[in-house]
Amino acid sequence: MKVKLEKKILPSAFDRGLIYDYVYYPEKNEWKNWMDLVNKDTLDQFPKGSQVQDIIVPTIDTIRYSYLQEFFIQHEIQSLFVGPTGTGKSAYIQNVLLNNLNREKYVTIEVGFSAQTHANQVQDIIDQKIDKRRKDYFGPKFGMRCVIFVDDLNMPKKENYGA
Repeated sequence: MKVKLEKKILPSAFDRGLIYDYVYYPEKNEWKNWMDLVNKDTLDQFPKGSQVQDIIVPTIDTIRYSYLQEFFIQHEIQSLFVGPTGTGKSAYIQNVLLNNLNREKYVTIEVGFSAQTHANQVQDIIDQKIDKRRKDYFGPKFGMRCVIFVDDLNMPKKENYGA
Protein backbone atom coordinates (compact mmCIF):
# COMPACT_ATOMS: atom_id res chain seq x y z
CA MET A 1 0.00 0.00 0.00
CA LYS A 2 1.45 3.36 -1.05
CA VAL A 3 0.80 6.50 0.95
CA LYS A 4 0.57 9.75 -0.93
CA LEU A 5 2.28 12.54 0.99
CA GLU A 6 1.09 16.10 0.85
CA LYS A 7 4.07 18.01 -0.50
CA LYS A 8 2.81 21.52 0.15
CA ILE A 9 3.32 22.31 3.85
CA LEU A 10 4.18 26.01 3.60
CA PRO A 11 2.23 28.64 1.67
CA SER A 12 3.01 29.22 -1.98
CA ALA A 13 4.38 32.65 -1.04
CA PHE A 14 7.63 30.95 -0.05
CA ASP A 15 8.25 30.25 -3.72
CA ARG A 16 9.15 33.96 -3.91
CA GLY A 17 11.81 34.16 -1.21
CA LEU A 18 13.12 32.63 1.98
CA ILE A 19 11.22 31.81 5.15
CA TYR A 20 13.15 34.70 6.77
CA ASP A 21 11.29 37.11 4.47
CA TYR A 22 8.02 36.36 6.29
CA VAL A 23 6.50 36.76 9.73
CA TYR A 24 4.02 34.23 11.16
CA TYR A 25 0.91 35.31 13.07
CA PRO A 26 -0.22 32.24 15.07
CA GLU A 27 -3.51 33.83 16.16
CA LYS A 28 -4.50 34.19 12.48
CA ASN A 29 -2.54 31.15 11.27
CA GLU A 30 -1.12 33.32 8.54
CA TRP A 31 2.25 34.25 7.03
CA LYS A 32 2.94 37.81 5.84
CA ASN A 33 5.87 39.34 4.05
CA TRP A 34 7.74 41.83 6.23
CA MET A 35 7.17 44.55 3.64
CA ASP A 36 3.39 44.10 4.06
CA LEU A 37 3.77 45.65 7.53
CA VAL A 38 4.86 49.00 6.05
CA ASN A 39 2.33 51.79 5.62
CA LYS A 40 2.72 52.37 1.87
CA ASP A 41 1.31 55.91 2.10
CA THR A 42 4.26 57.11 4.19
CA LEU A 43 7.07 55.55 2.15
CA ASP A 44 7.89 58.65 0.13
CA GLN A 45 7.24 61.18 2.90
CA PHE A 46 9.89 62.39 5.31
CA PRO A 47 9.31 64.92 8.08
CA LYS A 48 10.28 68.47 7.15
CA GLY A 49 13.62 69.54 8.54
CA SER A 50 14.76 65.99 9.25
CA GLN A 51 18.47 65.29 9.09
CA VAL A 52 19.75 62.63 6.69
CA GLN A 53 21.24 60.60 9.54
CA ASP A 54 17.86 60.54 11.32
CA ILE A 55 15.94 58.99 8.41
CA ILE A 56 15.38 55.24 8.52
CA VAL A 57 14.34 53.90 5.14
CA PRO A 58 11.91 50.98 5.52
CA THR A 59 13.62 47.90 4.12
CA ILE A 60 12.96 44.29 4.94
CA ASP A 61 15.85 44.40 7.44
CA THR A 62 14.78 47.60 9.22
CA ILE A 63 11.22 46.34 9.52
CA ARG A 64 12.28 42.88 10.72
CA TYR A 65 14.75 44.18 13.34
CA SER A 66 12.36 46.84 14.62
CA TYR A 67 9.52 44.31 14.88
CA LEU A 68 11.72 41.82 16.73
CA GLN A 69 13.08 44.44 19.12
CA GLU A 70 9.61 45.73 19.96
CA PHE A 71 8.36 42.14 20.42
CA PHE A 72 11.27 41.34 22.75
CA ILE A 73 10.65 44.43 24.86
CA GLN A 74 6.90 43.80 25.15
CA HIS A 75 7.48 40.17 26.17
CA GLU A 76 10.42 40.99 28.49
CA ILE A 77 12.95 39.01 26.44
CA GLN A 78 16.53 40.22 26.74
CA SER A 79 18.26 40.66 23.40
CA LEU A 80 21.70 41.31 21.97
CA PHE A 81 22.02 42.76 18.48
CA VAL A 82 25.40 42.01 16.91
CA GLY A 83 26.92 42.82 13.56
CA PRO A 84 29.60 44.80 11.74
CA THR A 85 30.21 48.47 12.53
CA GLY A 86 28.03 50.93 10.63
CA THR A 87 25.13 48.61 9.79
CA GLY A 88 22.55 50.59 11.77
CA LYS A 89 22.01 48.43 14.84
CA SER A 90 21.98 51.41 17.22
CA ALA A 91 19.76 53.45 14.90
CA TYR A 92 17.15 50.66 14.66
CA ILE A 93 17.05 50.19 18.42
CA GLN A 94 16.91 53.93 19.17
CA ASN A 95 14.07 54.29 16.66
CA VAL A 96 12.04 51.63 18.49
CA LEU A 97 12.84 53.09 21.92
CA LEU A 98 11.98 56.66 20.92
CA ASN A 99 9.07 56.17 18.51
CA ASN A 100 7.39 52.80 19.04
CA LEU A 101 7.20 52.38 22.81
CA ASN A 102 4.41 53.78 24.96
CA ARG A 103 5.99 56.55 27.09
CA GLU A 104 3.41 55.96 29.84
CA LYS A 105 4.48 52.32 30.21
CA TYR A 106 8.23 52.31 29.49
CA VAL A 107 11.20 54.26 30.85
CA THR A 108 14.23 53.98 28.58
CA ILE A 109 17.84 54.37 29.66
CA GLU A 110 20.62 54.59 27.10
CA VAL A 111 24.16 53.81 28.19
CA GLY A 112 26.88 54.39 25.60
CA PHE A 113 30.06 52.51 26.39
CA SER A 114 33.50 53.75 25.36
CA ALA A 115 37.07 52.77 26.18
CA GLN A 116 36.93 55.18 29.16
CA THR A 117 33.64 53.91 30.66
CA HIS A 118 33.81 52.77 34.28
CA ALA A 119 31.32 50.75 36.32
CA ASN A 120 30.56 53.74 38.58
CA GLN A 121 29.60 55.88 35.58
CA VAL A 122 27.16 53.22 34.37
CA GLN A 123 25.61 52.95 37.81
CA ASP A 124 25.24 56.75 38.03
CA ILE A 125 23.48 56.90 34.62
CA ILE A 126 21.01 54.19 35.64
CA ASP A 127 20.45 55.61 39.13
CA GLN A 128 19.44 58.99 37.66
CA LYS A 129 16.44 57.45 35.86
CA ILE A 130 15.12 55.05 38.51
CA ASP A 131 13.66 55.55 41.98
CA LYS A 132 14.73 54.09 45.30
CA ARG A 133 11.66 52.26 46.54
CA ARG A 134 13.08 50.95 49.81
CA LYS A 135 16.44 49.82 51.16
CA ASP A 136 18.42 48.05 48.42
CA TYR A 137 15.39 48.02 46.07
CA PHE A 138 15.37 50.25 42.99
CA GLY A 139 13.12 50.47 39.96
CA PRO A 140 11.13 52.70 37.63
CA LYS A 141 8.00 54.50 38.80
CA PHE A 142 5.21 52.16 39.83
CA GLY A 143 3.31 50.70 36.89
CA MET A 144 6.19 51.29 34.48
CA ARG A 145 8.84 49.06 32.92
CA CYS A 146 12.48 50.00 32.46
CA VAL A 147 14.41 49.25 29.25
CA ILE A 148 18.17 49.70 29.37
CA PHE A 149 19.94 50.01 26.02
CA VAL A 150 23.70 49.47 26.22
CA ASP A 151 25.47 50.63 23.07
CA ASP A 152 28.96 49.39 22.15
CA LEU A 153 29.05 46.72 24.84
CA ASN A 154 32.52 45.57 23.76
CA MET A 155 34.23 48.98 24.16
CA PRO A 156 35.28 49.36 27.82
CA LYS A 157 38.67 48.05 28.82
CA LYS A 158 38.96 45.67 31.77
CA GLU A 159 39.54 47.15 35.18
CA ASN A 160 42.12 45.83 37.67
CA TYR A 161 39.69 43.24 39.01
CA GLY A 162 38.39 42.07 35.62
CA ALA A 163 35.17 44.10 35.52
